[in-house]
Amino acid sequence: MSAGFIEPLEASALALIEQSAMFLAEQFPKNRSTMKIIAKRYNQTTSQHWTQIIEFLKLHYVLSKRTDSQYWFDNVATESIPESLIENLELWQHQYPYHADQVARNPLFPAASYQYVMFGMGFKSSSISKRNNKIIQQKAQQLFKENIQRTQQQAAVLTSNRELLNKVKKFGFAKI
Repeated sequence: MSAGFIEPLEASALALIEQSAMFLAEQFPKNRSTMKIIAKRYNQTTSQHWTQIIEFLKLHYVLSKRTDSQYWFDNVATESIPESLIENLELWQHQYPYHADQVARNPLFPAASYQYVMFGMGFKSSSISKRNNKIIQQKAQQLFKENIQRTQQQAAVLTSNRELLNKVKKFGFAKI
């Protein structure tokens, strides 16, 4: 866990462990002659992931409105912000984060992750006109309504958790 834990993004450690395990499972050297090449690629991939984690974490600080200590001022100082994030923030003033904004393969944080953080923290983009915003809100309300209807339909036919547990206790799990 220490290889990838950055407070407050504990998930970064889990993601790095998963990515490392996948890389090793797929690329483990078949013989000693390829070990240096694969090790170099592993290190490049790990470095790329660390860069992504730092950028994604820094996004949280940049969008924060906190000014109650030097810590917050230091973390929004321009010289502490990765150049790639500065460029993307400029781009995102005019369009939503998009998967093509990330030049790296297999990003730890896809464009949707950036959108969740940005819009959850009140980031404003000129790409949303009032007309489009109204259309988006109407579509969202429709989707929420459909979700509530589906939930009610499923709740009407499903047993309660207690009933299910009682059946499992009495009959066990069905064999597959």
